Amino acid sequence: MNFRTVIHAVSLLVLMLSAAMLSAVPVSYFCGDGTVQFLSLLLCSLFCIVISGTGVAVTRTGRDREFGFREGFLAVGAAWIVMVLFGALPFFLCGNFTVCDALFESASGLSTTGATIVEKGMPLRNGTVLQAGIEGLSHGLLYWRSMLNWLGGVGVVMLVLLVLPGRSSSQMLYNAEVPGVKTASDQVTPRMVSSIRIIAAVYLLLTAVTVFLYVFGGMNTFDSVCHAFTTVSTGGFSTKSTSMANMSPLIQWTAIAVMFLSSCNFILVVRFLVQHRLAFLSDEEFRFFLTIILIAGIAAGLMLFQSSSAVPFAGESSVVLQKLEQSFRNSFFTVISLISTTGYTVTDYCQWHMPGAVMILLVVSLCGGCGGSTSGGMKCVRILLVLKQAASELRHCIFPRALTDIRLNGIRLESTVIQKTLGFMTLYLMILLLTAGLLPFLCEKPVDPLTALSASLSCIGNIGPGFGKVGPAFSYQWMGNGAKVLLSLAMIAGRLELYTIIVLFLPSFWKR
Repeated sequence: MNFRTVIHAVSLLVLMLSAAMLSAVPVSYFCGDGTVQFLSLLLCSLFCIVISGTGVAVTRTGRDREFGFREGFLAVGAAWIVMVLFGALPFFLCGNFTVCDALFESASGLSTTGATIVEKGMPLRNGTVLQAGIEGLSHGLLYWRSMLNWLGGVGVVMLVLLVLPGRSSSQMLYNAEVPGVKTASDQVTPRMVSSIRIIAAVYLLLTAVTVFLYVFGGMNTFDSVCHAFTTVSTGGFSTKSTSMANMSPLIQWTAIAVMFLSSCNFILVVRFLVQHRLAFLSDEEFRFFLTIILIAGIAAGLMLFQSSSAVPFAGESSVVLQKLEQSFRNSFFTVISLISTTGYTVTDYCQWHMPGAVMILLVVSLCGGCGGSTSGGMKCVRILLVLKQAASELRHCIFPRALTDIRLNGIRLESTVIQKTLGFMTLYLMILLLTAGLLPFLCEKPVDPLTALSASLSCIGNIGPGFGKVGPAFSYQWMGNGAKVLLSLAMIAGRLELYTIIVLFLPSFWKR
């Protein structure tokens, strides 16, 4: 194991995070947060820059030697844990969060989970309480929460690869960090670094367009930037305690469109913008993803409309249309927010009192977005491959001697890809049940089975809000410190899709 190259890669990642943290300093100054907040943010960013810069300088010589898959997995796994620690510093110093609260908020932001411990009356490290909830945080800290989402969405590793052109470490880091089932069509250009540059440019463009659309919809500039960061990254952190519930319908429809686009495979978006190839409908995963959204959105929307139609509308067609639009807006917003693992809310879906609609939302929460997107969860491509494998096994029952293969977009997949997919889903469910089983023993208050299972699913799938006592009307503040640490680790493992973290605990990984 070449630890020198690993430390060099980790230092580069933390240096990128530190530069982003420094951008919060002028935001805090110009928004009038006060001298204490401004200097605290400046101190945090300078401390991180000095530590990471020293690490880069000390390990610079010989960083290209023996950088293999093991170094790649260790560098990415260690980097995310270290970045969560450094990312928690502003919450600890500027926000007076306790250690566990700061780590939870940092892990939730960087993993694009969007779960929060911030609520009205939250106890702080200095013995006081947070009076106004999320709105009581400083502008610099709110911006930093959103920036963590934005960095975690595109993948900090991908940003660092922009400054590592031609390095032997690039492919190893890419394989260890980028989520989804990888095939030969995952690159836009033959050179991986060129593909990453194009994807990063499109990510920036989509963020800028989202900022403009939010401003056009009536949101102020600060909130537009913060919400654009967390929408494009499907992170879900909001500057408001009510998330997007009090936003205008135009802003909510804009968020629906951006969340949907961000949860699609970015390769398809890049090909459309750069190569002018409309490859969406020809992609099997996209068609599967779109089908789930349409079925779930229409079904839940009809249930909501039927529930709101219990009171007669006195024959006014305009009122009926208004109720119909509101029902389908709330339905599609909630469905897309959960399946994209963004976590924005416009209504407390736990209070819908419609078991059918709630079950639909639970199912879409399990699915997740498309592979190669900023969303979390199992990913639709894996569910699609498992369904194809099940259909293939059924055909074998009828025709035992038939030779069948699994194809995705007309490309025959190797058996190792199918095996890895089945292994991932098995591991995903095992860790989900294990985390849910441990939560009741780590929480300070009683936890019902629905809350334990939902909290585990929301954190491993990087969704954010869940059901029960972690629904849209609640936060994770009431959980014990042990539960917060466990869920923080679950969020990181879920963001890196389990293998990158769990492989580090195998004894064979550390053998020569």
